[in-house]
Amino acid sequence: MTEAAKPLHSKNDNGADGIARRYVNHIALDFSLSEVHIDLGQAFAGNNGPVAQCKLVTSPVHLRQMNSEIAQTITQYETRFGNIPTSSDDGEGEADG
Repeated sequence: MTEAAKPLHSKNDNGADGIARRYVNHIALDFSLSEVHIDLGQAFAGNNGPVAQCKLVTSPVHLRQMNSEIAQTITQYETRFGNIPTSSDDGEGEADG
């Protein structure tokens, strides 16, 4: 991902708690024996590839825990709002709100 590029999406700001919030729709993963690197960013048709917004480094154990939390959240979301379409069903996968 290009790090020097500016964010492409307007949903980037700091929340009331002062923590930066970034809209992301792209993930790139890499790993070694002891670390997992997670690059989160924005990718839109017509641009020169994804733009990095955040780089995370964690352990495989923590990645497993995050995976469990994400899976649980997806289940709860779909119970409340219905199935989440795959990116092939809805273009870029961007939701309003």
